[in-house]
Amino acid sequence: MTWHKTITTPTAYPHDAVDARRAFYLARRRELDAVIRQTRERAARTTQAAGLWELERWLTERRHRFDRTFEFRYSVLPVVLASLLRDGHLTEDDLHGLAPKKLRAICHMASF
Repeated sequence: MTWHKTITTPTAYPHDAVDARRAFYLARRRELDAVIRQTRERAARTTQAAGLWELERWLTERRHRFDRTFEFRYSVLPVVLASLLRDGHLTEDDLHGLAPKKLRAICHMASF
């Protein structure tokens, strides 16, 4: 079995699927909280219609980026977790519970 099959097969270690999903949703919640906070700050500074439309454009861009970043499919989950780790949305501690081999592979992918 190749490392790719080992890391992408949720049935290889059933508890890994649960831990991976937990880490994914933790990062997702953190990002949503940040977007909500930033939206409130931007809205509070908006005093003209032009600022309102700029806020709308910014939110639309953030939504597209969010949708690309937080795609939950088991077939790409290890790559997504590596990306979230690399971009600072997750820490290695957030990935606790994953099998050591899978954690090493995710950390290795995150280093690129």
